[in-house]
Amino acid sequence: MPDKISPSFIIPHSSFSLFDHLQRFFLLLACFVCPLLFYTDLTRNPYFTQIAVLNICILFFWACWLLRSFRFKKWEIPRTPLDMPWLAWLLVCGVSLFVSYLGHPHFFRPAILSEGFRVGVFTFTNTFLVYYWGATVGGKNKISDFGFRISDLKNGDVNSQYLKWSAFIVIWSSLWFLFPALRSVPQSSGILNRLWDGYGGLLWLGGLWAAWRLTRRGSVWDYWHLLLAVGFFASGYGILQYLGVEIIWPNQLDPYGGRAVSTFGNPNFLSSYLVVLLPLALVFFLKARSLGEKCFYGVHVLLFEASLICSLTRSSWLGAGVAIGCLFLSPSLLPSFRENKKSLLLLGLVTLLMVFLWPGSRTASMTVLGRITELKQLLPSPSVKEAALYSPWHQRLLIWVSCWQMGLENPIFGKGWGLLELFYPFYQGPNLLAHEFLRGMRT
Repeated sequence: MPDKISPSFIIPHSSFSLFDHLQRFFLLLACFVCPLLFYTDLTRNPYFTQIAVLNICILFFWACWLLRSFRFKKWEIPRTPLDMPWLAWLLVCGVSLFVSYLGHPHFFRPAILSEGFRVGVFTFTNTFLVYYWGATVGGKNKISDFGFRISDLKNGDVNSQYLKWSAFIVIWSSLWFLFPALRSVPQSSGILNRLWDGYGGLLWLGGLWAAWRLTRRGSVWDYWHLLLAVGFFASGYGILQYLGVEIIWPNQLDPYGGRAVSTFGNPNFLSSYLVVLLPLALVFFLKARSLGEKCFYGVHVLLFEASLICSLTRSSWLGAGVAIGCLFLSPSLLPSFRENKKSLLLLGLVTLLMVFLWPGSRTASMTVLGRITELKQLLPSPSVKEAALYSPWHQRLLIWVSCWQMGLENPIFGKGWGLLELFYPFYQGPNLLAHEFLRGMRT
């Protein structure tokens, strides 16, 4: 097991071409800026900014890949075990749209074409291109764009420079606490005043420069640490929101009744992001070789768990538990679990204390145990009276029943890939008429 990354696995920074630097830049924007840049009043949908930035990064990354391939006359397309399943799935999606188009009256066909094209472009951009973006960056084929193979570092990277990442996290986080005092007062309600603040802009530029320097090797290992840092920032901000401390906006953000939203604007988005990062942080904790590294990754694990608690999202709690449970099924991690029994016991004890002792938010008294005991409202039959309705359950029940009815019409191809929103109202309506107690849950 090497103590350092072999030089053959890392392309020297000086050997990167202009296209390589541009690809790294757009990857940095996607990983660092998109999850953290959030405007509350710039667009009607507050997530449009993040969505637009992400899509721009995806398209420009692949534009650079195309230009690079033309320039060097070398087409490096990553091969993965999921290539054939991907193609088969895309083929089924296309066939389902074709069958739906032929199987519906002419009245629906323009809408099917429009919605099918929109969803198709979205699927191709945000799933297909993103998947192969990841395969290009960190695939086993050692794609020369970033020159790194995950398999070369199965047992960890003792040269992960966690001290530099710690310094970045502490300094950048601390500077944001000065934002309420140093931000400029908008002179007008113009678009520029909404987009730009002098001190905030300097923080962003400084953060981008630091993140660029820390990821200059261009390895998957570096980008994993960048994502952990982003998760740290988002989690810390979410916890502050939950406790009633707002350091970014003039007013307290509380769109979901005391649940933390952080920079994601929705507790479900925040918690889903953390569900993905939590197992990664735990694996780094297991592979850490020094006390300093263990503390670094252990703090990330606990902070992610605390922010998950503040999101009050039960499905994500379950998802996080399943994700961590799956780690125990990995043969390569079992020795690490055995070697870290004491530290894992301490980590588990702190987690249990947080679950049982974590306070309610400033604007709502709901706690972890309160969210769990809410589920007792599911015990009555679905045919209960309106007073006993539990909207999170019965609204989902309405959606599931309507979708089931849609699927029964064509169990093989359904109503067509991506056409749920187009046809759902036609199935929801009869269910609302048939069950009066559901009428307040129209979606």
